[in-house]
Amino acid sequence: TIDLKLNDPKVKWAKGKKEKIIALRGLGTPENPDVMYGSMAEVALEKETIVGLQDKLLYALAVLQGADARPSTPIMQAVDILISNEGEMVNRWKVLNR
Repeated sequence: TIDLKLNDPKVKWAKGKKEKIIALRGLGTPENPDVMYGSMAEVALEKETIVGLQDKLLYALAVLQGADARPSTPIMQAVDILISNEGEMVNRWKVLNR
């Protein structure tokens, strides 16, 4: 929905609103993570983007699917943080989409 709204020429934007939505969305698209050489790092929630969060979730999923053992406590804590951040990103989008 964000991309559709950003690319809709009929949308009338309040001053600065489109820029805030672009900042929330982030640039690019989520990529297929390289679990051998990649990583994920925590970002302050106010600086997190939707694309960045999607990248982190995809990375965590790839790590969990590729493991031959039960998930460790740190990866499960990271997943809990990511899920919590997802809810906050949804709230930020709802506020901007009014």
